[in-house]
Amino acid sequence: NSDFTTYEIACGAIERSHEPESPKWEVYAHKWADLTDTEANYGVSLLNNNKYGYDATNQQLRLTLLRSPRWPDPEADLGNQEFTYAIYPHQGNWKTAKTVHHAWQLNLPVTVVFINNSSQSNWLPPVAQWLKFSADNLILMSFKQSETAARGWVMRVYECQGENAVIDWQNQLQLTIKESIDGLERAIDPVEQLSPWQIATWLLKN
Repeated sequence: NSDFTTYEIACGAIERSHEPESPKWEVYAHKWADLTDTEANYGVSLLNNNKYGYDATNQQLRLTLLRSPRWPDPEADLGNQEFTYAIYPHQGNWKTAKTVHHAWQLNLPVTVVFINNSSQSNWLPPVAQWLKFSADNLILMSFKQSETAARGWVMRVYECQGENAVIDWQNQLQLTIKESIDGLERAIDPVEQLSPWQIATWLLKN
């Protein structure tokens, strides 16, 4: 039983209260929504992959899978449909339960890469973690080659729990932060700590 539902939005989350007429309305969310009973210290997150319509009451959380409107296309959503969603019950709230991480895992599952030449397999360590943040509330958004710096890499992260986060990370690529940059890869004032919901980007070099 809860007076509000938490919905993921772009690089953040928003709490919406359950108004008397709220069951009539569908709201938008990205990869998850969560209904948590704070007194019972228990909740349920509803994770989705490409299904973004939710509605909720104090004790019910629903995900719209198909709409089948008759207008403007009377044959919309007809036929066989395949989709993915997951129910994630948890202790505590969505932050302590790491709902954000589970939602990302549902949307971006681990990809297995087979190496054809077995003679080269001994080049890889048995266990490796190429990049790791010490703070659980930092999410890697992108990691790509720089468009402006030769042999440079761009790392972009965001804070996902509405809390402060210190940039403390390790990598096995021998990369270091050269400078903080904006979305156009222009140098800006150094960013060493992220504010709640903040997005930050760095230029990395060997």
